[in-house]
Amino acid sequence: MLNVYSFVPQGAHASYYLRVQTPLMTARDLGLPIRTIIDTNKEGVNPEQRIKNFCEADIVLLYQPIGEGTLHNIRMAKSFIPSKRDGDWKYPPTVIMDTDDNLCRVDPHNPAFGGLGFRDPETGKEIPKGHSISELVDGVRRLLWKDGAKLEDGSVPFDVARNKAAIDTYRQIINEADCVTCTTPRTANYVQEEASPRRVHIFPNMVRFADYVQLDLMPHPHEIRILWQGGQNHEMDWRPLRQQLGNITKKYPQVHWVMWGVDYKKTTELVPPERITFLPWAPYEEYKLRRVMIGEDISLAPLSPDLFNDCRSAIKWYEASVSKRPAATLAQNTGPYRDEIKDGETGLLFNTPEEFEENLSLLIEDTEQRKTLAANAKDWVNENRDAFKEVPKLIGYYERLREEIKYDQPHMPDSAWEAFEKQMEEQAKKEQEEQQKKQEPQLQPA
Repeated sequence: MLNVYSFVPQGAHASYYLRVQTPLMTARDLGLPIRTIIDTNKEGVNPEQRIKNFCEADIVLLYQPIGEGTLHNIRMAKSFIPSKRDGDWKYPPTVIMDTDDNLCRVDPHNPAFGGLGFRDPETGKEIPKGHSISELVDGVRRLLWKDGAKLEDGSVPFDVARNKAAIDTYRQIINEADCVTCTTPRTANYVQEEASPRRVHIFPNMVRFADYVQLDLMPHPHEIRILWQGGQNHEMDWRPLRQQLGNITKKYPQVHWVMWGVDYKKTTELVPPERITFLPWAPYEEYKLRRVMIGEDISLAPLSPDLFNDCRSAIKWYEASVSKRPAATLAQNTGPYRDEIKDGETGLLFNTPEEFEENLSLLIEDTEQRKTLAANAKDWVNENRDAFKEVPKLIGYYERLREEIKYDQPHMPDSAWEAFEKQMEEQAKKEQEEQQKKQEPQLQPA
């Protein structure tokens, strides 16, 4: 039985669900030999119990940890020597660090750049102190970030030195961990370029089909519903497609756009308000149910080519394919979509804005091809990304890794341990006696 400890903060985003909760919940549901403790940092949790859970786990699974505190805890836990307790040998925890992003190459249009950015996006070199990051849009220079600039409340949203220090702890944690697990080979390559991990293991994002209710939605035969959903870090993916959205809207009166998450008004300004629906982001607890209730015919996944996007996963494609009536996906021929989608078989890919318009037109006009692509995609995801099929492989890797760590750090012979225990008991007894002497009242002369 493996004891697995992990941490998921309250209000955590989808990556924690995909990288921590999905595999651990699935292992539990399958009855695999693990016991999980997922720390949600709720108020009232005894800090001593949290430390005990961390130190006594067989596996500590941490998603993209950053910071001196975490680095210190990992080093302390790994400094423990194998110890015998209740007749069995107990080993220090095996630390697994998980990542599904390239934190060292965050794009300046991503809000996370404020806390992680330290490289110039154009040159790749470290940003000098006091430097500004800006862009030219329609002939106008727009400031994105300025190192050290303070807001009215005195806070500094972008501090290169602070960000470099944070990323340095991240690299050190990669080096300290017994293994780094990654979503894709591209992510594994970036980890190995930025640090020196002891081991790297790839396991993809997965979906639990049962989490996406197979609803019979009302048909919409006179409407082609096109969906994009995502967060605040996709502005550069959408910006080149502004004109194409306008062209498609004019060409096909049956098209209705659904944008879920962020309203990129500049990109959609050529679409009349009555032809587009904006859905505000929802708490992740609601997400999966709402996801299958949209009933789109076509799912869009634009993804501009850059080092950060190269490390993303094709989760948008997976989720478009799991509902009772799956949608056909049109994705950019970059990163995970290029690696996983078979163009013309499980989806369509595009390279340029012109190809985007051409392929989207094809999907709008050809109902049968949409259905064929969607059905093929659902079959592929079911075969290759179903958590209930993939998680046993992951837990098997955890078990092998745990045994490998034990082999690398053998315990001392039983006789040596008995002598060591006796020595520790004698030392503890001596220290206790000395402490008692200090507390005894001293007799004063008459």
